Amino acid sequence: MSDVDIFHAPRDFEFHDFDTRNVTASDGGTATLRFPRLDADAVHALAASVRRHRAEKLARYSTDGIVDVIARAVELWTDPKYPERRLAERLIPAVTGYDASMVRIELKRYMRMFRRRELLRFVDDELNCPQMLDEYRPNRSGGYTRLYGPELSFHVFSSNVPGIPVWSMTMSLLTKSAILGKSSFDEPLMPVLFARSLASVDPDMADALAIMPWRGGTVDLEDAAIGEADAVVAYGSSHTTEAIRPRVRAGKPFLSYGAKIGFSLIGREALRADLYAGTVHRMAIDVATYDQQSCLAPQTMFVERGGAMSPGAGRRTACQRIGRAAAQISPFHTVRRGVHGDSAVAFHRADESADAERRPDGRRGRQRG
Repeated sequence: MSDVDIFHAPRDFEFHDFDTRNVTASDGGTATLRFPRLDADAVHALAASVRRHRAEKLARYSTDGIVDVIARAVELWTDPKYPERRLAERLIPAVTGYDASMVRIELKRYMRMFRRRELLRFVDDELNCPQMLDEYRPNRSGGYTRLYGPELSFHVFSSNVPGIPVWSMTMSLLTKSAILGKSSFDEPLMPVLFARSLASVDPDMADALAIMPWRGGTVDLEDAAIGEADAVVAYGSSHTTEAIRPRVRAGKPFLSYGAKIGFSLIGREALRADLYAGTVHRMAIDVATYDQQSCLAPQTMFVERGGAMSPGAGRRTACQRIGRAAAQISPFHTVRRGVHGDSAVAFHRADESADAERRPDGRRGRQRG
């Protein structure tokens, strides 16, 4: 396998010094990942470049035009033979430790979220009048309004869920914002591969993007990017996001997506005799996907009494289904960070403190899942 560049920059931007690292791909081959050596001056220059390209091209696009470009780029990923998709399926498991079959299935599902109809539905749901991103529009109460996104947004991407950078980049592009992205060495591929897809459809739009990997906590590079940006978006651990927050000056938008605890509420209506099998299967998939690292993965599930299946039976069945779901995602699935099984999910009834059972003394006590 040849060298793979894990960075993206405008076409007219040049680097002269590079570093590399080798990874063993899922097919057994070795790939050399290449990335530029950066200093604060390079970050400032990149920010100026993407900002200029945004002013010359991206800022003049209509919202519908941006949706069309993104949708066409995403359509490329529906082809199993598309080179960027095949590269992702080979290398993302190698750099993340996730199983190759899981990555293949989840990337296929995830990229479907960015097809044209889904993007149009999202824009229409978020904005009463999406045309306000393009021009002044009359208000019902009088006057006119136009919406402006940040000229340049700085994104700090995490590594635990491949594909999340695609969402973050798409949201910024829809607001006509240039993007300076810092990718993680633990998963540097998806934002770059998505940028390449955009470049193959519309090189001018892709020139408003710069995606670079560097070690987290490299203060001089991060401070240069934060200072250049009009908005900062950070994903990662709570430590990561809280380390960045005080360095963003007051008044500059800062969106952080740190670690959170997820839980599910399972109502008894979902545990009817004709529904509970599907409900338990979906519960198991939510846990098994990306080893319980995905955004909506629950760490706890509260199960209401009164359904065809009791909370205790639900716990036992779900634990079995978690193993089956992992096997469906990959017949040779190994856990990267979490542990599937009884310790992965705690079930509680919504109307009491836990899945209680009668203790020998006749009182109710909590039984741990």
